[in-house]
Amino acid sequence: MEFTLNGEIRILKAGDGVVILSNQEHSARILNRPTKAVDAWDPIREDYR
Repeated sequence: MEFTLNGEIRILKAGDGVVILSNQEHSARILNRPTKAVDAWDPIREDYR
């Protein structure tokens, strides 16, 4: 997965993780394989329940 956070691009591999603070600009792009991603928030976002 190609992951961009605040303009910095990283290639993530299985088991990698990213911490995204509030209001940080970010995006992700799947490159060429089946990919699974997990999102988690703390505190819980009521608009995502």
